[in-house]
Amino acid sequence: MRRHGIVICAATAAAFLAVPIGQATANQVLTLTKSPSVSSGKGAGSVSSKPKGIKCGATCSKAVASLYKEANVGLTAKPSTGSTFVEWTGACSGSALTCTIKMDEAKEVGAVFGGISREILNPTALTVTKGESTGRGAVKVYGSLDCEANCTETTVYYPGPNVEKGKPGRTVILEQAPAFGSEFAGWEGCDEVTETGYCVVTMESARTVTAEYAALPNVDLTVEKNAYANGAGKVISKPKGINCAATCTTQSAAMPEGTSVLLTAKPGKETELVEWQGGDCDEGKSLTCTVTMDEAEEVTAVFKGPVMKIEPAETLTLLKAGSGFGTVKAAGLVCEALCTSTSVLYQGPITLPKAKPGKTVILKGAPAPGSHAVEWSGCDSIDEEGSCVVTMESSRKVTATFDELE
Repeated sequence: MRRHGIVICAATAAAFLAVPIGQATANQVLTLTKSPSVSSGKGAGSVSSKPKGIKCGATCSKAVASLYKEANVGLTAKPSTGSTFVEWTGACSGSALTCTIKMDEAKEVGAVFGGISREILNPTALTVTKGESTGRGAVKVYGSLDCEANCTETTVYYPGPNVEKGKPGRTVILEQAPAFGSEFAGWEGCDEVTETGYCVVTMESARTVTAEYAALPNVDLTVEKNAYANGAGKVISKPKGINCAATCTTQSAAMPEGTSVLLTAKPGKETELVEWQGGDCDEGKSLTCTVTMDEAEEVTAVFKGPVMKIEPAETLTLLKAGSGFGTVKAAGLVCEALCTSTSVLYQGPITLPKAKPGKTVILKGAPAPGSHAVEWSGCDSIDEEGSCVVTMESSRKVTATFDELE
């Protein structure tokens, strides 16, 4: 789409699903400033970060991001044509194009460019902020401004009015896209908001635009599978959260309200999906089903086919707790960041013809960025790697607690 001589590529929420989901909110602020002034004609370039948050293009002078505490953040400088990168200042140093910092506290970094660059006629600053947002989302102006989901503020210069020629300042059109788990709450500071939701600003003077995002509440999605003896199969979800493998009997995940969740059934060898039961999937026979999380949903996947029976079968129930997020894995068990609980069948103790103990299960916990390492309860022991060890002499319950970094 083209408006006022500016090309706009419409973004969708799906484009920003690469942003980590279900992550903890313990953050530190990273502030990047560039010099010399973007209007000086003495050198220009861009700076970007990995993980995403800082994306300060050639005419950007400042970018601020809220990044996970203790995260290692890589910054990369890219000089514009005719320009050179001189050095980093502040929390970074040296003249290499890359720099890595640890977000153990708020950090300020400067990027200095040299050489020549194209001057901006009557440069006028447009500052985009996220205000008091409880959620996250991206704001873009095609080709010149990119405030990613973890960006909280950025300032970019545009041509202001040319009084001698009687020309107005540049017309800037901003688009937005909420991140997973958030919704857009509205613009402030626009000259106009179009019917399609774009914010229009004419740069007659320095301007500030705020894009507010609100975090969506979570609702529970529970997937059950019919008795393992009736056929093996797996159910997974997109976005991630449900990953109920062959001997998993039930799994729950906390999904943002309003999310469309695609459930996919994967029958095992010589097994077929008979049907889905419950909620939006009731009586469906396709291998996929879409659930809209406007309320708590319970769905059952019914499989049919021969399986190798587990006798006796004992149930291991994993519960997730704490203010943070993390993933727990074991043989036959996966509980991803948004997963809140799961139950899986394992081999219990055998007495005949030869006595054997129940299956030994080793659960490994990996914290998401911004969360502490896992703390276990209900284990028989904790091994040297910090994994939870359980022997299935009977049905067991284990809790994995992930808390936010303070």
